[in-house]
Amino acid sequence: MVTAYDQEKVLGIGVAMSGLVLSGSRFVMSSHLKWKSFNLKKVLEEATGIPVFIDNISVLKAAQYFSGHFKNSDKNALFIDLEHGIGAVPYIGGAIQREV
Repeated sequence: MVTAYDQEKVLGIGVAMSGLVLSGSRFVMSSHLKWKSFNLKKVLEEATGIPVFIDNISVLKAAQYFSGHFKNSDKNALFIDLEHGIGAVPYIGGAIQREV
């Protein structure tokens, strides 16, 4: 798949996942996909030779929302995503809080 393109021009692969994503983009658990423990980052990097970045889809949606609606703001808010279960992302003091 990646070999069809100039691999040297590909900076990385981004994956948005519904589930628990720990620091370092190491995907751990998804009830939606019925995965209990799966290191998707490692599998994809070994298969492609390209750096892989994985994040929770709710965090990415919140980042997009807050960058447009709360840009340069120190307001506090809570982004709630109900698309693939329940995702809640706190925005405090102008930044998304990953560790609560």
